[in-house]
Amino acid sequence: DVNTKNIVFGDSGGATDDRLTFGSGTDLSIYHDGSRSVIAESGTGPLRLSTDEFQLMNAAQDETMIYAAQNLGVSLNYDSSTKLQTTNTGVEVTGKLETTTFISVAADNQDLKVGAGDDIKLFHDGTDSFIHGTAGTRYLKIRAAETRMVNEANSEIIARFIEDGAVELYYDNEKVVQTTGNGLKTLVS
Repeated sequence: DVNTKNIVFGDSGGATDDRLTFGSGTDLSIYHDGSRSVIAESGTGPLRLSTDEFQLMNAAQDETMIYAAQNLGVSLNYDSSTKLQTTNTGVEVTGKLETTTFISVAADNQDLKVGAGDDIKLFHDGTDSFIHGTAGTRYLKIRAAETRMVNEANSEIIARFIEDGAVELYYDNEKVVQTTGNGLKTLVS
């Protein structure tokens, strides 16, 4: 009879003491080992939590770290502020998204869109790659002290655009034309 009482276990020193265990081979154990609390599942199947709504909170129970609800998605939080949330159309990220490798759009004719009105799109149509400034974009600007167009192997210059300097055009990695303060200069005869 545990009515109005607690079941008290000491700190567990191993698999045979002070643990609440389930299963024929103690497949599931709940215990405290003196420095951490553990729910350990070591059986053949997964640890399954079954609920229509799930909330993982801090120890003080005043901040939600993970929230999940049936047909509403899952949200991951930082300091109770949602940073990543699943939706019926995909995933929404609030704040900065950092990656240590790359972002992959794994199908042709799928856009990477930037801007409040999806003003610029990067995409590949199966044959060619595009940077597309949409109707909401007045100019497509590339800002740098020097801009270079190079071949795919990054071993040859095709064109250089130099701030406060020349525009240079190349043929087979050799400069053939450049602008000057007086106009245009051809470098080959």
